[in-house]
Amino acid sequence: MFDKKQILNRQITILKDHKKVKLQKLIKEAGEAGRILSTAKTLEEARSRIFKYINELEYQLLNKTEKSNRNIIDDWLTMETTKILKKIFSKTSEEKAGFSTLKTLWILMRKPEENLDKISETFISEFIHLFSALNGRTRYGDGWR
Repeated sequence: MFDKKQILNRQITILKDHKKVKLQKLIKEAGEAGRILSTAKTLEEARSRIFKYINELEYQLLNKTEKSNRNIIDDWLTMETTKILKKIFSKTSEEKAGFSTLKTLWILMRKPEENLDKISETFISEFIHLFSALNGRTRYGDGWR
């Protein structure tokens, strides 16, 4: 028979495993943004490179410089997400919030396993959705052309 401590420890293990799965999904969904964050040597380098990436993506969508099979809903979501991420990652927002979301992501992407316990599952889930939208992979517009 299991005692309460064994059951609790098993539940904690299950939750940690679930969080690791979410982390892997975040890394996958982040794509190029994740690579930028994981390779930047400083927070300011990460900020500069991520803004350049987001701005380039925005330019490509606005000017249709890349051939795409994406539908207009996914393009619209990507455009909205570029605005959201630029606000979230801005120094102005950090000063107002008293917290750096970009720093948290940068630390997490550089050493995911080491920093997993410091990040909430909700934070990870939120950025899975944001990066999915940024990369046009939400599938909200399936069937629309």
